[in-house]
Amino acid sequence: MGEVQISIDPTNAKLNVKLKHVARYLINISDINGKVLYTRGITGPTDQIDLSSFQNGVYLIIIETDDFVTTRKIIKQ
Repeated sequence: MGEVQISIDPTNAKLNVKLKHVARYLINISDINGKVLYTRGITGPTDQIDLSSFQNGVYLIIIETDDFVTTRKIIKQ
């Protein structure tokens, strides 16, 4: 989906989120079992999340706006 760009900088454990046209959205990060570990409301098209306190593994990031919901898999190493 071209609306959302997600990248992890492994050198500093930062997750970068960029939305193309949205100014308000909700981010949830959960473990693979569905337990929500992080929730934050964002105003602005970009955000950076510090994942340094997360253990290495696979997580799901759910981004919700008024127009869409998307779920992506992220891997912290």
